[in-house]
Amino acid sequence: VPIISVPPYSKIFLSEVQRYYDSRKSKTLPDFVSRLFEMHRHNFYDIYLDIQRIGLLDLNIRDLSARIIEVLGMEHKYDSLGNIICTSWKCHVFDSWEDFDLYLTNPKKCRVVTETFCNYGNIFKCYDSYNYQSEFIPDESEDYVYLEHKSEVGSVAYICDKLKKFYSFNMPDGYRKGVK
Repeated sequence: VPIISVPPYSKIFLSEVQRYYDSRKSKTLPDFVSRLFEMHRHNFYDIYLDIQRIGLLDLNIRDLSARIIEVLGMEHKYDSLGNIICTSWKCHVFDSWEDFDLYLTNPKKCRVVTETFCNYGNIFKCYDSYNYQSEFIPDESEDYVYLEHKSEVGSVAYICDKLKKFYSFNMPDGYRKGVK
């Protein structure tokens, strides 16, 4: 499985983690993944995961969570010219998975802490949302091809070889234990 070496004291941000840390596939979660979350403090890593529903996250990783933040909403503030000058997120903050689980199962018995997190300035300057744009632009020697949705031909999904990489949601070979 391809890996990326990460230096100590890194902040690691992973998006849409249900794809790799799926709670429904816990039995085949690789040991090295579980060990990363168990031992992350030894290298002073801070790991941030985003997920649409926390129930989709592998239970072992959930149990090790030091803090869970549920985003309730986001709001931009603009200057008189229409430029974003501040983005704020209203959130519920929980100090453990157990606190969040209680909130999900019996919210009346749970003390909920609401916090607002702010980014002053234009949030869109913090990252490049077009960083993969070049993947969609062909070389000068090639014609432009529109990315089309999969279509079903008979019972087999059909898509040309050139576009398969844009639709691949497969795990890297060897990622899941005992799964080929």
